[in-house]
Amino acid sequence: MADDAHNELAQLLGPYENWVLGPAGRPHAGLDVNTAQPFQFAGLAEIRPPENAGPVDRQTAAARTRPAPGQHGDKPEGLIYPMLWSDAQMRPGPSGAHIWPCILTFPADPERGSALSAIKTFLARSLGGPMVNVRSPGAVAEYGYRLHVPLPPASFDAGVARNGPARAPAPKGDGALLASLATGKKQPSPEAAGQGGAQATVGSSHPLTVMAVIDDGLPFAHHNLRDRQGRPRMEFCWLQSADIAPDGTGTVLFGRELTRERIEALIAKHAHDEDALYVEAGSVRPGSASFQPMAQLWSHGAHVLDLAAGHDHADALAGRAVDATDGHLDRVRLIGVELPAPLVMDTVGFGKDAFILSALHYIFARADAVAQMYGLERRQVPLVINFSFGFTGGPHDGTERLEEAIAHLVRTRQESGAETRLVMPAGNDFLGALHGELTAGSLDADRRGAVHWRIQPNDRTPNYLEMWYPQALSGQKPAMPVIRPPSGKPLRPGAARGGPAPGEHSQTIQDLALDGRIIGQVSIDLYRGLRWRVMVILAPTEPREADAAACEAGLWRIDADGQCLGDPAAGHVISCRIQRDNGTQHPAQGGRQSWFDHPDDRAFGVDGRLLQDDGEAVFVRRFGSLNGLATHDQVIVVGGVASDTGTPASYSAAGAGNATQVTRSAPAQVTCSAPSDDSVFAVGQRAAGTRAASSSRLVGTSAAAPHVARGIALAFLDAGISTALADGTRIKGFAALQSATVKRRLGEGVVCT
Repeated sequence: MADDAHNELAQLLGPYENWVLGPAGRPHAGLDVNTAQPFQFAGLAEIRPPENAGPVDRQTAAARTRPAPGQHGDKPEGLIYPMLWSDAQMRPGPSGAHIWPCILTFPADPERGSALSAIKTFLARSLGGPMVNVRSPGAVAEYGYRLHVPLPPASFDAGVARNGPARAPAPKGDGALLASLATGKKQPSPEAAGQGGAQATVGSSHPLTVMAVIDDGLPFAHHNLRDRQGRPRMEFCWLQSADIAPDGTGTVLFGRELTRERIEALIAKHAHDEDALYVEAGSVRPGSASFQPMAQLWSHGAHVLDLAAGHDHADALAGRAVDATDGHLDRVRLIGVELPAPLVMDTVGFGKDAFILSALHYIFARADAVAQMYGLERRQVPLVINFSFGFTGGPHDGTERLEEAIAHLVRTRQESGAETRLVMPAGNDFLGALHGELTAGSLDADRRGAVHWRIQPNDRTPNYLEMWYPQALSGQKPAMPVIRPPSGKPLRPGAARGGPAPGEHSQTIQDLALDGRIIGQVSIDLYRGLRWRVMVILAPTEPREADAAACEAGLWRIDADGQCLGDPAAGHVISCRIQRDNGTQHPAQGGRQSWFDHPDDRAFGVDGRLLQDDGEAVFVRRFGSLNGLATHDQVIVVGGVASDTGTPASYSAAGAGNATQVTRSAPAQVTCSAPSDDSVFAVGQRAAGTRAASSSRLVGTSAAAPHVARGIALAFLDAGISTALADGTRIKGFAALQSATVKRRLGEGVVCT
């Protein structure tokens, strides 16, 4: 992308996107908007209706950004919204904004010119003029867009964009389950009838529960996910990065949707050839050079899905009694969303927003469809969502765009009378040294605070450092930091670029050059008008591209402006966060984790053990390392423990140690904990792989979260629940000798399912 084009698009791009899609990051993205090639961008629309103006309709919001009928033929062009859950359109979130996923699309058209020209036209038509609210004619709303990543052309369904879904999926509910719901009688399993096993009662106030899982590599046809008669329990599954349906029967804007009937037909057709099944379904592209989770024998999503909702068929096959909870799982109906593999591989989470938020809208809409399929009302079908995903950056105060949008969806469904729970992991970086704090007392005579950043050699991915200033000081724009590389060579900042976007505050972005080559980027922006964020991005130390500039490995020093912190007694801090980059789930990524390496910090106590608190902390903080996507008030945050002792896993992240880091009255904390390690020596837990005969061991709080999600889903079926935690799950009490620090890490207790 040429510099002039990049500067003109800066108002649509944040710091991450400016780096990845800009001149310095072009080798990593391969995007050029100066051509007339077709492209589709995924992003977010943030729409702020005027006060007392009523709700904004998404079709009206998009109307000004789409051409008149017949313009450019019948090709879809401009702003298109994926499936949006109807209730979420009715009122804005707590910030007063509607935050929706969107796709900005332009087909190839020689008459139109380059993609850049099309974007300019789009900006003039949308951002340059007011949006009229249909419910209050003449009322003007502020709105804007943030673009993230291009969509693969093969996964974009132009037919759905132009005409809507070819057909609305309206399958019937499973016949046997429908019969049992109609009678309201106890339905013993075939195994339980002869072996004294448990019976599943369907006459309760919650006859069904929907368990939704958002992850990568979902084995939707796995035998653990079938009922005891061998039928699939997966009602809907959205493969977001799959090629579109080849027969023109697309039902989603990008990727491919599978219904239970389609999954059942695939199982019948391919019998025991699971590889052929997933190829035909679109989960695997034969011959593709890109990483494909479902082409492997294990995946993160397979493990999580099995822990959350998988049957244990081993007992039945061996002639043993079926476990009591296993008799209820037939009434746990499943919805799956398989995120694009590149998104999951990038632990920074770049480009995630549109895909994740689209997944939530899809789940809420399809959960309503499941209730209708079985002749039930929405309030009769609780929804439990397991989302074992996260990142280490972000403001950590619930104001991140995606966090706010997710919380709004959950709250809206809950307030409609339908029980809804979102379960997420705490994170795995308690001891990762990825979080630090600058206080007024740690500044030098020039009112600058030193951040020591260790960058590893042989790192094939960029490294990202965020510095978040207190919200209370948002009126004082910090100065650019002074950046010192390990060699001591002076860095040359490039000319400032980026400009004000309508309704937003300006951002300033500069490239960092060493020996005449761009090796990084530094930026300052007032995130959503709330908190100043200073970000430093460094290029890989060993880039894959031969012509790409490499960053120095070693100890970098970032001197941050601390003028605004004022008197130490005020307790203000600059929260510094490094994005996770180790890529252990997908080693092919080639990332090596950087960390804060302050010379006065101590990692070990006098007994030689790793410190588990912040009592002797100088800069690095262990508390406050919580998952950056799980700091809002509509999420159950799950930490990890060893099954044999109930003690926190050494990696299990924790909430903030004080209230100065966040804007809410109480900082985000771990809600409860669940097993993530079999023991203090046997780390991780074993669960299903992507194929019937495979299994894998997953280490991390991603394995703890589905235990809690499973317990909540089963508790809804037993008697329903009225609190954030399931009444029907067992909570282990705290050991008498556990310290207050350990208790804070465990939350309300350890959930056992």
